[in-house]
Amino acid sequence: MYWEKQSGQLCAQHALNSLLQGTYFSPIDLSELAYELDQQELELNSKLVKENMDDTGYFSLQVISKALEIFKLEMIHIGSETVKGIKLENEDAFICNRENHWFTLRNFRDIGWYNLDSTLDAPIKISNTYLELYILEVKNVYIIRGTLPFVDVPEEDEDLKRAIEMSLEQ
Repeated sequence: MYWEKQSGQLCAQHALNSLLQGTYFSPIDLSELAYELDQQELELNSKLVKENMDDTGYFSLQVISKALEIFKLEMIHIGSETVKGIKLENEDAFICNRENHWFTLRNFRDIGWYNLDSTLDAPIKISNTYLELYILEVKNVYIIRGTLPFVDVPEEDEDLKRAIEMSLEQ
């Protein structure tokens, strides 16, 4: 399981890389996307204030969405009419924002749901019940739709499954 520890205010980078399970985005990559978005927005409205990135390294929702488009992934707000009535535990992943901090909740098919928040000491396993309660508490949640890479442990390798679970519970 790939997870990044918080560095500076680069939570968007950590959330994206944890979602995609690898080092896909650097601060430079996201800065370039933010700059492109700023330029597009300025062309549409010359009085627009640039807000896609700040000096701390915080990136906007638009930058995250643009980064996910590269992988043909879509973000859908949890409050959208198109996802009303869905079973949250049947989804593959969520990107969440709480108090200007981005983080990922990810379902690894064979080992379950994990909170991959970069401010934690390590990923934390969460139950389906807790997932629903947690999402209701966070509120600013986006379902990620599309094909994500998964970490699948062969069913016959029970020892490996137990080792992964034990290492992540510590």
